[in-house]
Amino acid sequence: MEILNRHNRFPFCTFIIGLPGETDDDTKQSLDLLYDLRHAKGTFVPTFFVPLENTRMQQTNGAKLIEMTDLQWEFFFTSWKLNMEFWRGASSKNLKFTAGAPIYYKLLGKKLFGDGIKYPLLRFAGVPDRLLRKRLYLDFTGYKRHPNKMVEFPGEIVPAFQSVRDRGLNMIDAGA
Repeated sequence: MEILNRHNRFPFCTFIIGLPGETDDDTKQSLDLLYDLRHAKGTFVPTFFVPLENTRMQQTNGAKLIEMTDLQWEFFFTSWKLNMEFWRGASSKNLKFTAGAPIYYKLLGKKLFGDGIKYPLLRFAGVPDRLLRKRLYLDFTGYKRHPNKMVEFPGEIVPAFQSVRDRGLNMIDAGA
């Protein structure tokens, strides 16, 4: 992502949600990747697993919206939140709260998809993460969720896409 961004290329990244056998730990790892890419410039599109004909998985059921877990909803709406910030530019981080999403949740979203959609939808609508910290896996206010508690990042946060060379490491130090 860093190399592409440096050369004014903005990738279109797709993620598959609902693969057969996907666990909450898998989704957390995907959320961690999304968190690490939060400063990258690109579009992150969550797609739902659909088995293709004439493949080994053709008899497998595809992902269904009504069966999505809370973490999958968080991944879905966080991806689109990052997309909106990228498309609208830096000013979007100061967007005002949008009332349309909570109204949608009350009128239709809860009936269709259950309670799991509520807090990810509120993040998408612009509710500050400090208010959602206890309800969501990711927190973009300088904290990152660990299995049992929230811990503050020590020191300066280094973007995951910062190059190895910029960190002062050579390829041997980086484990390559």
